[in-house]
Amino acid sequence: MDEISERMKKFIESNPYPSYTEMEELQSRKIVLDSEYGLYNHHLCRNIYENLYHEKCNEYVDNWIRVVTTGSGGGIFTLKCNVETLRLFTPISKCDIPELLEKFKEIYYFIKKIS
Repeated sequence: MDEISERMKKFIESNPYPSYTEMEELQSRKIVLDSEYGLYNHHLCRNIYENLYHEKCNEYVDNWIRVVTTGSGGGIFTLKCNVETLRLFTPISKCDIPELLEKFKEIYYFIKKIS
């Protein structure tokens, strides 16, 4: 693993993904985001967050998109709400590692363009 990936991994390990209960509390004022989240999507979002540094991250994102939009994950609207939840309520919101932020932005804008 290269130095940048190591820094990204260290940030993620030092700033764990919030528990489902914590996410419910954080989202309490954002009714739409909260209603589209759920325990199933919590696990999918956590998997993306925890693997942002990983070389197979894009494969995880592709799987996330496929599962949410074609399975029991809720569809495109839910996917867009979930990526917004990642942006607003996870440690990404306070990250100071440019490469990690850039990786997340790639995912964020890619998902926002899906119709």
